[in-house]
Amino acid sequence: MKLKGRVKSIPMMAVLCVFAAGLVAVLPLRTYQLMRLIEPETGFYASSSATIPALYILLAVLTAVLVALSYLSGRVPLRILRGKNIGLGVVSLLFSISLVLDAISQTENFLNILSERNTIALQQTTSVFAYLIKTGGFALIFEALFAVLGCVYFLFFGYHYITNKLDFSQFKILAVAPLCWAMARMIFRFSRTINFKNVSELLLELFMLAAMLLFFLNFARVCSRVDDRGVMWSLYGFGLPAALFGLTCSVPRLVLIVIGRSSQLTAQSPFELCDLIASVLILFVLTQAAFSPLRKSKSIV
Repeated sequence: MKLKGRVKSIPMMAVLCVFAAGLVAVLPLRTYQLMRLIEPETGFYASSSATIPALYILLAVLTAVLVALSYLSGRVPLRILRGKNIGLGVVSLLFSISLVLDAISQTENFLNILSERNTIALQQTTSVFAYLIKTGGFALIFEALFAVLGCVYFLFFGYHYITNKLDFSQFKILAVAPLCWAMARMIFRFSRTINFKNVSELLLELFMLAAMLLFFLNFARVCSRVDDRGVMWSLYGFGLPAALFGLTCSVPRLVLIVIGRSSQLTAQSPFELCDLIASVLILFVLTQAAFSPLRKSKSIV
């Protein structure tokens, strides 16, 4: 049974309003948890609270509703539009910068892992290869590599929307770099030997990265014109949950930094600019495709 576009009466504005309403409910809950319930040293919940099941239930329901509405809506645009769009171009360039910062950060983390390995090697025999696999060091290297490649791709992407020049669909190999970047980040988090149910920050990050991975997969197909028929439904279906989890992870951490309580952030889950900018980029891409005046023209990818 065909589900994509089955309900013509679901406008994209309604889908985005559901997203916005859910975000308004989720962000205060998560900010409260970081300020009152999370142990900074471990990331575990320090005490029980009604906000814990409330947050998980709300996120689960929102994700299911957003995916369902995105796939059922008959108003989903058929393509990502191209043409001059300064807002999207600027956000793309900001995302490129955040990817460079992430590459630098993960390179530093990789060097720290190597330093720790050298210390351990004084006490016991541990090969570099085995130690890097165990600690996720290889994932960090790939994350840094694909962050740089993703930066290059979004420089081209942003340049197009700022100048209305350059066909970014020709960069088919580079288009998969953001997908590989998200995959490497996810692999590294699975290398952490902790309880995923108790460490709420890590659990939310894994959901965020899973959704981003699927979004960037479909984003690459659409932008590269590779088997992209009917893919826009998946772009919205995975993009909105990715932005939801990305903002849920990043905004409360940013709030704590702004109010001078950064010491309450979990050591292994700091504020990462790339999560925030990626979420904003996703929303810009989806809203631009749905509401841009260029929809009336023939300028489409």
